[in-house]
Amino acid sequence: MSLRNKSIGVVASSYFNNITNHIGSIYYKSFCFFCSCATHSQKKLEWKIISQFIVAFLFGNIVDFYNTSIGLKHLVLTSIDFKILMLLLANILTAIGVVIMIRANFVLNPPDGLVNTLSEKTHNSFGKTKVLFDLTMILSTLALSMLFIGNVSIIGIGTLVAVILVGNLVSLCNKVVKKYVPIKSDNKSN
Repeated sequence: MSLRNKSIGVVASSYFNNITNHIGSIYYKSFCFFCSCATHSQKKLEWKIISQFIVAFLFGNIVDFYNTSIGLKHLVLTSIDFKILMLLLANILTAIGVVIMIRANFVLNPPDGLVNTLSEKTHNSFGKTKVLFDLTMILSTLALSMLFIGNVSIIGIGTLVAVILVGNLVSLCNKVVKKYVPIKSDNKSN
């Protein structure tokens, strides 16, 4: 899952901290919203979109478990070189994972599922649609952050870099994979 989609959950969790300390439940609710949007866009229920509700539920519970049990408190990256390397590696692996999931016709996480639905509806490439979707998520996060928290400290440089890189890397990876591993739908997909 991309970082941009997490930002809205962080804003909501920060604002509603008195109601819930479980950011995973907020992710679950926002992911269900994405699934509902994809269903509405398709104008029918498809098993892959219904399955995304299960992915949303599992992801939300894993995030809550991780935050309360494991966390990243002990992992502190101090070197700027290592931070940049991890940022680039995370974006590259995310893009490769998305391409594999789409080409294998697996159930996507709800935000990527919505991006996939939108890219099919608009006949744009997944990568281009993902950049636009992620940019929309960042702008939504900025607006919600200012409205509910009063600042924009939640969005970091890594999130902004990911908005630019992931969709473009998906497009690049998809071109490379199509060249070496063609499938029947390649002649109609972008």
